[in-house]
Amino acid sequence: MRLILILGSVVAAWVSQAWTWFDQPDDADRLALIERVTEFIQPDDELAYLPGWEQHWALHLGQRFPGHKQRLGALDMLRPFMRLWVLESHDAPTLTSLQTENIEVLKTIQHKGLSARLLQRQGRVQPMAWPSLEGCQLSARRQSCSAPSGRLQTTELGFDGRFAWGQKITVKSQSMKLALRSKPGSILIGGFGWTGHGLRHSKGEASVRLSGAQTLTRKLTGQAGLDGFELEADARGRIEIVITLNGWTGAELGLSSGWAQ
Repeated sequence: MRLILILGSVVAAWVSQAWTWFDQPDDADRLALIERVTEFIQPDDELAYLPGWEQHWALHLGQRFPGHKQRLGALDMLRPFMRLWVLESHDAPTLTSLQTENIEVLKTIQHKGLSARLLQRQGRVQPMAWPSLEGCQLSARRQSCSAPSGRLQTTELGFDGRFAWGQKITVKSQSMKLALRSKPGSILIGGFGWTGHGLRHSKGEASVRLSGAQTLTRKLTGQAGLDGFELEADARGRIEIVITLNGWTGAELGLSSGWAQ
């Protein structure tokens, strides 16, 4: 009986993968839509595509627009952006994070079941926030910091097939404190949670407290990914993140965030 169940699961996975392959957009249609975007794209525009598994988008966009940054999927779009082109297949998921009063749709281009939307966030934006650890400040140049309590590394974060740019946080003690700074009134927008590796090797419970103008406290759920948040900085422009492990050490977590003003 167990063998039958295993075989049934394997067959179902094969059928799902075969249907996914069959249902992907035609390359000619994809390239035609990308070419229409060329007329309107500006130098600092970012690019994204949905569904996030469809890597043909990444290849073609990278070839056509090599100087433009790409978001890696739905979780990578939790961070704020100034102008973002989202290219979508007909089966693309709806992202509530892109449907707020602060985000305006400037243009929509459609081609044979595919679409490209140009989104713009109101106000000034810093797409990537740089945390510090015990006096060591990450930046666009400095990609890692280490201390007795743990380690920070700016890198591509993996969530069992879903990805985002941000900081991989290795917690070596039962408590680790990070700090982020911007102008007073700035809002930190992004997500926090287990990486795929971190969830598989977790040894107990973990929680996070984010303190700024208000305080958010959350226990990490039993799945890999990012739990979205928005938090205004305090009167000094500071937000503090405290990670607490309940009786264990060696956690791996992910932070992907940016500032909006």
